[in-house]
Amino acid sequence: TEKFLLRHSKRLEAKLSAIDEELNLLEERLEKLEQYREIIRDYTEQGIIEVKTEITDNELNRPVYYLPHQAVRKEGRLTSKTRIVFDAGSHQNNELSLNDCLWPGINLNPNLLDVLINFRLNAVAFCSDIKQAFLQICLANEHKDAVRFLWSDDEPSVHKKPKLQVYRFNRVNFGVSSSPFLLAATIRHHIEKYKQEFPGTVELLDRSFYVDDLISGGNEFEEALQTSRRAKDIMEAAGMDLRKWITNNANLMEQWKKENFDVHEIVSAMKQRF
Repeated sequence: TEKFLLRHSKRLEAKLSAIDEELNLLEERLEKLEQYREIIRDYTEQGIIEVKTEITDNELNRPVYYLPHQAVRKEGRLTSKTRIVFDAGSHQNNELSLNDCLWPGINLNPNLLDVLINFRLNAVAFCSDIKQAFLQICLANEHKDAVRFLWSDDEPSVHKKPKLQVYRFNRVNFGVSSSPFLLAATIRHHIEKYKQEFPGTVELLDRSFYVDDLISGGNEFEEALQTSRRAKDIMEAAGMDLRKWITNNANLMEQWKKENFDVHEIVSAMKQRF
């Protein structure tokens, strides 16, 4: 019998390439889903969010809003990191968003140009940032239902709908328009308590915090070390952890390591790379 020999066409090779891309995307989505779950679990364990189990009569007149959310993936040099972004600006046609209903507050942050100029004038410069800064500020109980969201920990399935649970935030959320004001006001209120004890440090911190970044320094090693120690202690008293310390001074970096500061060898501050 006669046999025929068939060869793959280039079109088929192109299709195989497309399938390979789809598989890569699927792997990324599954990895992203697991990271998403880990974030939700971590937030729950920290008390940042909680499951809303039932509604009582005295809660019926409270404002209620459900935050849409999505994953944002940040590609680093060595690893990729997923974070969850909550959208308080989302709304349906002819409806108001949560941000539309909030007063965003005044801008309490110092002028950014002044911050950067003062930063560059320091012989010994250093930077740090507050870990999960917004999430360290608690919400009043009557406001928590305005920052609800839906989530399911069920495995994805085409055969059944996931069982959705209602969660709500116990802390201030970054995506809400009033959050920058609330953070700045909280930091300012807290550091003012140390004005009599450390007047110079408090004045420096007041003009060196930009949102959650501390951008400061000193004229010499001892001054910078003392300021960084006091800043760390003052913010710890508010439950705010200053981390990712970086400096242009090798001696200061070594001293921080001895004192268990969370140091980073290479980082940038406001696009200014050390």
